[in-house]
Amino acid sequence: MATVESAQNYEELLGATATASPYEYGTLFQGDGFMGRQRCKQRLRLLKRIDFKLRHILDRGERVHFVTTGTTVGAGERFLFRILAYHLNRRALVFTSRPRDQAMAASIEDQFLEGREAEWHEFVRECDKFDAEIAREIAKEKFTPAELDEEEQNLERLQRWYRELRARDVLGAPSASEAELRLKSSSERLEGFAQQVFERGGGA
Repeated sequence: MATVESAQNYEELLGATATASPYEYGTLFQGDGFMGRQRCKQRLRLLKRIDFKLRHILDRGERVHFVTTGTTVGAGERFLFRILAYHLNRRALVFTSRPRDQAMAASIEDQFLEGREAEWHEFVRECDKFDAEIAREIAKEKFTPAELDEEEQNLERLQRWYRELRARDVLGAPSASEAELRLKSSSERLEGFAQQVFERGGGA
């Protein structure tokens, strides 16, 4: 029988009987599409790290329905300081069947939203940088296919990042709507830049 410790992938745990396991694998590893499967893989890696300690703090009969990572640093800081800052500040949020008091529930929600807000603010700053770069290229009249291709790749990176943040933001952080508008604005800026490239024959 597969266990969290022995499983090589999360699919091995789906359909497993809950004899000696406190985990509800059916809800822990729900995920459709490529991004959903990636999150399930990340969740299994997290479970492997916390499984031993978690089993010792659960009450008898308490079931784990969902786990996710939390962090007090944003993606940019993780990039700048590499893996060190990420692991020093990493947290795990565990949702179980045991009722919690309202104050604890509010504290967990506040911490989760704080982390998502920091990520959205960082995303908006990257959109600002993208817009500034487009403005510089227009000012220099650098309407070349190579420059357009580079900026299209930068926008695709922002779009992937946005989808990842949106998938994590299950509670709906206030800044998510602003980030959506900023990404739309950046997309429109790139469309305007692309039009100028084509008008000058650069996209032919």
